[in-house]
Amino acid sequence: MVYPPNILTQNPPEALAKAFGFDRNYAPVNVKSVKHIEDNTEHKCLMCGRVQKSGYIDKKRVLIGVNTNDFYSYIAPNSSFLCDYCYYCYKHYKKSMQSDLDRVYGDMGNIVVYADRIEEKHFNADEKNELYDLLRSPPKEAFAILLKRIKGNTFEANFHRFLPTIDSDLFVINYGAKEFFVPRKKVFACLDDFDRIAKELQAKKIDFSEDVFFNRSLSESYNYWFSPRLRNNKEFFALYMDFINEYDRGVRFTAKTIKRRWEKERRKDA
Repeated sequence: MVYPPNILTQNPPEALAKAFGFDRNYAPVNVKSVKHIEDNTEHKCLMCGRVQKSGYIDKKRVLIGVNTNDFYSYIAPNSSFLCDYCYYCYKHYKKSMQSDLDRVYGDMGNIVVYADRIEEKHFNADEKNELYDLLRSPPKEAFAILLKRIKGNTFEANFHRFLPTIDSDLFVINYGAKEFFVPRKKVFACLDDFDRIAKELQAKKIDFSEDVFFNRSLSESYNYWFSPRLRNNKEFFALYMDFINEYDRGVRFTAKTIKRRWEKERRKDA
């Protein structure tokens, strides 16, 4: 089925739901105390926060339950309306590492979403990483990058709030319920700078871990969680502070994700 080319930029939840078979597979459910409407013009969806045409008035949260783990990430959590697109994605999102959804739907994580299709990708931080390829040669059309974030033994849902990339030089990296706005070229500059810093520290016999520079935690408070030995080393600390002030968490997160693949490609070119 052909969808409008702007569907991804105008209504991301609709684009994702339809890419995962919404038009072929979806039928409204009939549940007591829940009303399905098809002429909504005022209610925002509690998940995506958009005024979608059809969905459910569910004042008692029967469809998703009151104890859902992702409630904190909902855009309009006080709304009693749940749109068809978000409900469809909610039902077919792989919530747990132990669950095994029917592969007819695929996996709504580690994917690239386009207006007319999805592509499953290898986004693990190893030598096969395919985010590297996207950063090196961005698609010309709008696209959305969704990376899985594992919390405990569950996956943090982002189908309801992900944002598309519309500028090939400014990537939006959707990592769980967090969005990073990442200048593409700065990611590679970050890796080049780290390589220079690493050689300088090694020459001065200052032992360190690269994880100090590329802390993948989403909290800025972890920027200084490393040994007093390093914190008290003025040469190290000056280089470190220059690095994290130049490259924000989103750039460093993305650089760390593609670093092993970047190293592999550099070895090829050497």
